[in-house]
Amino acid sequence: MARWVFIWSWSALILICSVRSQCTKSLTVEVNRTEQTLLSPNYPGPYPRPSSCTWNLRASSDSDIIVLRYRYFNIYNSIFCYLDIFSVTDGYNGWLPEIMSLCGSFSSNKLFRTTRPTAILSFSAATNGGQGEGFNISVWTEDRGQWWKKRHQKNFDVIKNFAKEIKCKP
Repeated sequence: MARWVFIWSWSALILICSVRSQCTKSLTVEVNRTEQTLLSPNYPGPYPRPSSCTWNLRASSDSDIIVLRYRYFNIYNSIFCYLDIFSVTDGYNGWLPEIMSLCGSFSSNKLFRTTRPTAILSFSAATNGGQGEGFNISVWTEDRGQWWKKRHQKNFDVIKNFAKEIKCKP
């Protein structure tokens, strides 16, 4: 399974972050159809303070979108997430929309999708604050066209059937 290659390379990065007691690296990750795992520094142990991590995700195909599943998420919760925050931006550009910003505990069976073949995941933990256990997030890609078609097929069928019922007279 291709998963172990990524986990091993990521484990090496986590080890470096743990030794320095902070994560200041920006990592570019090529995402494909094989599920890969992103972990907070020192996961499953407490993440170091301060931390600032950025993952630039890029789909291996420009016709794909990126899919995220939050397997475990627990970072320190503060009002407006001003101490610790995790965010996902749809694309590489700071002007593109943020899909979500989180702090505290979060669990969902829902899959989150980008609209582009790129995304930025960022995590920062302030010097002060309580302790969270970090996160474990799975990422992979799906074909943008197939996902869109599957999601909206029912709407297309309704429109198609409605169009058959309407007879335009000249």
